[in-house]
Amino acid sequence: MDECLFCAIAEKKIPSYVVYEDNLLIAILDRNPANPGHVLIIPKSHVVSLLDLDENVYLHCFGIARTLARAVLQAIGAKGINILYSFGPAAGQRLPHAFIHLIPRFEGDKVQIAWDREPAKEDDLKLVQSRIVEALFGPDNVKRSTQEKHEQETPKPQQTETKEKKEEPESKEETKQEKRTRIPSYW
Repeated sequence: MDECLFCAIAEKKIPSYVVYEDNLLIAILDRNPANPGHVLIIPKSHVVSLLDLDENVYLHCFGIARTLARAVLQAIGAKGINILYSFGPAAGQRLPHAFIHLIPRFEGDKVQIAWDREPAKEDDLKLVQSRIVEALFGPDNVKRSTQEKHEQETPKPQQTETKEKKEEPESKEETKQEKRTRIPSYW
């Protein structure tokens, strides 16, 4: 098996233009940039997907991505930035090592990250929503549609001339349970 290109870069076997490095990751300029200042943030541990990284390393990668994004915006004078991660060939991943792109953006540049923006059908949204919620919380927590659950859990505004009185939860345990199972209202 050939050596991984990004592992070789992290081990300094292949020269690169390093803009940041610590014991967990290396950030380099892309040799084939979408725009000047295009940075690749590469975990030093060999993983095909960021989803396979230790959670602390994952969070560190995105924390450094935010810090580097600010530096790139300032240094390059870009008007925006894309923070992009692709996993799997269908998403455009071409190398078997996870990494994050920081792509500086300028008005009128030739970078295209686009899809046809057509409205989804309500039934399709509900189906996908229930599948994701089930994957997150398990089938026992998806007993009724999340919209029904939201409607039942959301108190109706009362017509009153006095200031609204904030109701206290029945118990602290009930509050913790609600937090574990509550579906965000924007779903």
